[in-house]
Amino acid sequence: MNYSNRRQSERVKFPLLIRINNDVGGVQKSFAVNISAGGCFIHTHTPPEVGQTISFDILRGSGEVLFSGEGVVVWRKTEKDDPKEHGCGIKFTKIPPEAARTIEEIVASELERSATLKEYKDGRDLDEKDRTPTIGIKKSRKIIGIDLGTTFSCVSSVVNNKPVVIPSRQGYRTVPSIVAINEKGKLLVGNPAREQLLINPKNTVYGAKRLIGRKYKSKIVQEIKSRFSYEILEGDNENCVVRLGDAIFTLEEISAFILKELKEIAESYFAEEINRAVITVPAYYNESQRQAVKEAGRLAGLEVERILNEPTAAAIAFGFFKGMKKRIMVYDLGGGTFDVSIMDIHDNVFEVLSTGGDTFLGGVDFDNRIVNFIVDEFKKQYNVDLSKDMIIMQRLLFAAENAKIELSSATEKEIHIPFVSLINGKAVDIKQKLTRQKIEELTSDLVDRTIIVCEEVLSAKNIDIKSIDEILLVGGQSRMPLVKKKITEYFHKEPHKGVHPDEAVAIGAALLADSILRNENVLLIDVLPMSVGISLDGKKYLKVIPRNSQLPTERSITLLNPIDYQSELNLTIYQGESPFLEANEMVGELTISNLPRVPRGNARINVKFAVDPESIFKISAIDLKSGENLPVRFINYTNRKDLIKVMIETPDGNERYQKEIKNSETPNIINNKDNKKGFFGWLKSIFSKQ
Repeated sequence: MNYSNRRQSERVKFPLLIRINNDVGGVQKSFAVNISAGGCFIHTHTPPEVGQTISFDILRGSGEVLFSGEGVVVWRKTEKDDPKEHGCGIKFTKIPPEAARTIEEIVASELERSATLKEYKDGRDLDEKDRTPTIGIKKSRKIIGIDLGTTFSCVSSVVNNKPVVIPSRQGYRTVPSIVAINEKGKLLVGNPAREQLLINPKNTVYGAKRLIGRKYKSKIVQEIKSRFSYEILEGDNENCVVRLGDAIFTLEEISAFILKELKEIAESYFAEEINRAVITVPAYYNESQRQAVKEAGRLAGLEVERILNEPTAAAIAFGFFKGMKKRIMVYDLGGGTFDVSIMDIHDNVFEVLSTGGDTFLGGVDFDNRIVNFIVDEFKKQYNVDLSKDMIIMQRLLFAAENAKIELSSATEKEIHIPFVSLINGKAVDIKQKLTRQKIEELTSDLVDRTIIVCEEVLSAKNIDIKSIDEILLVGGQSRMPLVKKKITEYFHKEPHKGVHPDEAVAIGAALLADSILRNENVLLIDVLPMSVGISLDGKKYLKVIPRNSQLPTERSITLLNPIDYQSELNLTIYQGESPFLEANEMVGELTISNLPRVPRGNARINVKFAVDPESIFKISAIDLKSGENLPVRFINYTNRKDLIKVMIETPDGNERYQKEIKNSETPNIINNKDNKKGFFGWLKSIFSKQ
């Protein structure tokens, strides 16, 4: 029997050392060993003869002996037989029972890990079970913190009272937010997906964070969809979906694949199931986008304990239980989005004062400026347009990103990409010299856009620039020297250097997750990132809850029936600041049923809009004449298959409603501004109920 062939597929690299006690010539005294459940392989230039008995000790790396045993040589290969794997195979004949069990457990664990790594590299089969949530009935002991980024994502957890970033399967501290289908129809996530981006861009999805929770026909999506190499289509509920190979995926499913990868990385790290997470989102995400991220978490098998704004997460990483009293500004310029939040930290209270941002401004926009410059220069020189070749454009994007990163420390860099075109039968390369000064010229207006947002956030709450104690720079693009220079010039203060731009958000999420587990008294007081309003006629936009309202909050409006004897009233919900309806983001549609069948203007329906601390809506309605609750159905533009059924509540304090306002522009709306509660009103109501 050929023992070497039989055991070769079953052996794993043993994470211990072996010491041979026999006087076997040429055998090292201690070395790492490949082992199976019944024996081991020893590498040696002069293997002992078959049948020889071997006495050995198994040791830790420190030299501590775990157990001893005996074995017999069952096969041998000399260097002439096999230049690479020469040595001998030893079959265990005498080892302690507990040692045998330990070896079996290690071998089983390592074989499973090897299979997982192979699946990770080669791709996994894609079927319906991959697209079904697998949340366990029993809640896991741990809650992980996840920064779901545009270009890279990160997972963190608190270990021994300290937050740690959990490395990827390949040992990196972040995971590319990329999902792909390879030529065999296998699903790839993270680094394997990124590796095929250069050769198969059409079947590789990146930047999903910019599209999730958005309507396909929205102005923003129509403007940017041509920038992506993969196909973006219109799906159910008018949402965006993407095509990978022959399959259609929602953006929630794409994000779920990334979240599932992070979940599995954490489970492997802790060797236990994990089904709970705190997930971060840009502060400037609207309600549909937040709901979409929660849905992605559900599809990944995670119970989302909290949706946390990224700047708030960074602030937690900076000031968590440090006893500080400071006013800080978090400047978060990531791969695809930009956020600014100004907040006060008082011990364990994090109070956001004002927030703003741009969900279409990030590092990829800086990369695109460099790519466009190189394409233009190549066209001037050779009269060849490279922009029509997706593979070359991806090669250029990779090169541009690497050059941008290098020029944060260097002042000059040459981009060299061979064989990009064939001109007169001769291969032509891209050779483009780039300087830091040139990149700053190309992208200066993008940095200026971030400063304009900072100005808006300050002025929205009349915050004095001198009152800012610290400025935190978060997100990979914030490393750019021009960013630091313009921030310093505008605020007359150098940014703080105590947080890691790539890891602070995940670490803050992990710290909050740990505080949830410990039931610690950490208070987050956030604000509504953008105004909430309605449209009745598809032409006018009426704000109901203004931007920067403290959360949780609620407002009420009273609507009159515009049509005789109608049984339903339909409203479209928007978020945004523009007076022009089309410039705002459509969030969803609200239908109020069982209206009293009365002539036009005689039904008075009070609609209450409540927004929770995570900026998620809850809407209810009541017939003011009868006092009855009315059925409400709110369909938001996420990709969930089920409808959102909103809880029905009776607004308190009906006697405080304003008298009916007759206005020629909005004759069917009464706005109840004095119903505003804010955080402290909400807190007061909690204690008054007790």
